[in-house]
Amino acid sequence: MSLAQKGLSGFLYTFGSSLISKGLGLAGGIYLARLLSPEDYGLVAMLFIFFSISNFLVTGGFGLALIREKEITEEDKSTVFFFNLIVSLVLYACIWIASPYIAKFYDEPILEILAKIMGLDMIFKSLTIVQQSTLKRDLKFKELGIVSVFNGIIVISVAVVLAYYGFGVYALVVKFVLGSLGASILLYLINPWKPTSFIKKNSFKKLFAFGSNVMILGLVNSVTREFHKAVIGRYYSTASLGFFNQGSMLKDNLSNTFTETISKVTFPMLSKLQDDKERLKRGYIRILQINSYVIFPLISMLILVAEPLILGLLGEKWSGSIPFLQILCISAYVHHLHKINLNVLKVYGKGKDYIMQGVIRNMLTITGVIIGAYISIYAIAWSLVITEFLQIFVNIHYSNKYIKFRFKEQFKVMLPLIALSLGMSFTVYGIGFFDYSTEILKLIIMLATGCLSYVVLSLVFKVNAFNELIMLLNKKTKH
Repeated sequence: MSLAQKGLSGFLYTFGSSLISKGLGLAGGIYLARLLSPEDYGLVAMLFIFFSISNFLVTGGFGLALIREKEITEEDKSTVFFFNLIVSLVLYACIWIASPYIAKFYDEPILEILAKIMGLDMIFKSLTIVQQSTLKRDLKFKELGIVSVFNGIIVISVAVVLAYYGFGVYALVVKFVLGSLGASILLYLINPWKPTSFIKKNSFKKLFAFGSNVMILGLVNSVTREFHKAVIGRYYSTASLGFFNQGSMLKDNLSNTFTETISKVTFPMLSKLQDDKERLKRGYIRILQINSYVIFPLISMLILVAEPLILGLLGEKWSGSIPFLQILCISAYVHHLHKINLNVLKVYGKGKDYIMQGVIRNMLTITGVIIGAYISIYAIAWSLVITEFLQIFVNIHYSNKYIKFRFKEQFKVMLPLIALSLGMSFTVYGIGFFDYSTEILKLIIMLATGCLSYVVLSLVFKVNAFNELIMLLNKKTKH
């Protein structure tokens, strides 16, 4: 099987499994949201900044270093395993000690026990970082997809049962921890591996050269990504954070499913093309076309159907999430561009540029959140949108140094797809003005209209991305 076929196969397996697991997660999440309160979600969101930081330190740089290395040994794998395990144990001890102070910071006593339980997540994740990295390296996304689907079914089922029987916020906590535990067990069953040695100096030095840069930036990214939640949790109500976080999760569940799939599949695949810059650039152009073709209409529809989606599926008590979902969705129009351009720096292992662009981007985000916090919680949401758009120029500046893919060129690729999404959006917007007996009916009709009009417009204007996507799917079907 050629590299392109492996890439397509990997994409289809990863996207399909992600779609199934996300679909199950969304369905279970809807039911959980009906059973639980915004305050429950707000409590868990308060801890995200601490676990986002610790989890990336455990699962970040060294796993990616294993993927991009042309040759790896058993000593390399053992080094990564024991290093990550030691780091996770140290971090868990820090979380345990800090938990009373975290609870005091937010003035929520229950956070002390929640932090201690949720901290187990990073230990479980550290146990299978080698298995995940080697499967991705070998483009074995079918196995990863199986793990994702089966684990998702188990996790959401347990969480729903706990919520139904009145365990409240603990249903979300168990869901958080059980996800990593279940994935670890399934990965060991599918891809059994055990270390053959301890940390080796030569392996550590080789992997540290790239992995440390990714880890440092990942740490900064983790702080920045969850910084607004810490600010909201500290200075606004727990329910407000719950509304904000629910809107953010709905946006991420939709936009990140496709974007993260593209990133996971293309990084190991394009790493093999790092010596052929022309071929690499052509690969990125195709990725940008297909990604934008799917992302733009999805985000547009999510903004337009936000009200019937939340009122119809989650209920009136979650109406406070509607404006946050609509505002935050705007940032998703360019989020996939970050992933695509950052992959260039990862492929070439340009650690200094990778860190520098990250520092600049994160400074923009933190500055925006601080300014927004002085105005209102809605201003915080808008600050995330504005800084997301500004950051894309930083990313492109650095990636352009290696594959000569300027913003003007990237925008030219996306322009027909932007116009196509606008045409679909006007149609869906008009349909929304009619009277409907229920919010669910309104949601279904708007979504069906959007999908149908987008396909029709693609056919009428002979959109290249649509034809290429169909061609790729046909090739995979024949294969």
